[in-house]
Amino acid sequence: MDVVMALGSFCLPALAAWDVLRIAGSVSRSEAPRFGNLVSLGIWSGGTLYVGSHGGPAFLVPVACVLLGAAALLLVVPVVRALRTPARGRAMRTGTSRRLFRRIIATTHTASGSLMLGVTADGGVILPDKPPLEDGAPPRVRLTEGCPYCLVENVLAHFLELDAAPFIHAYRHHVASGENRVFVVGRVDGTPGWTTGMAPLAGHEVAPAVPCRHHRPAAASD
Repeated sequence: MDVVMALGSFCLPALAAWDVLRIAGSVSRSEAPRFGNLVSLGIWSGGTLYVGSHGGPAFLVPVACVLLGAAALLLVVPVVRALRTPARGRAMRTGTSRRLFRRIIATTHTASGSLMLGVTADGGVILPDKPPLEDGAPPRVRLTEGCPYCLVENVLAHFLELDAAPFIHAYRHHVASGENRVFVVGRVDGTPGWTTGMAPLAGHEVAPAVPCRHHRPAAASD
């Protein structure tokens, strides 16, 4: 029993603290914490409380309370962040990049004129089929899964096919350097081909950081 208590005194709070760090990482990237991390945090912190209150070191009880309190505060951060964001400029949320890709392709394949493809400073993917919001901000959707830059590149590749490669290469170097860019694509009525160019997005010039191996500062030297 003493061995179990000794292991619990070290392992249980360490595992709970690891889950808190993973939750903090998700919140810092504006992502929803993983359900598995929340469940395991409850298990490890509950075990820490049990050991501390059943003959184990007494300090385990306040440690478990601190870890649970830290996790609760982290879960409040997204709510506070959403409340502080103006409603008109707030990015809507969607499920996955695959779903949004299908939506963009379905709503723009017959379009003419100019469309804008890009990522705003808050990580939202611009919706090219929607008009600007009342405050002039571009309408956008924030992904709950997948890289927004990769989604933009996939849409561009669908439009331009083989001609997209040089634009994607230049786009990745801009993003890796912290410089946000948007694609402006368009075509004339009655013509099948698309043309494109890149431009800064006013008010969103800084590229947001994302956990993607293709779009990180080190990628500038790839």
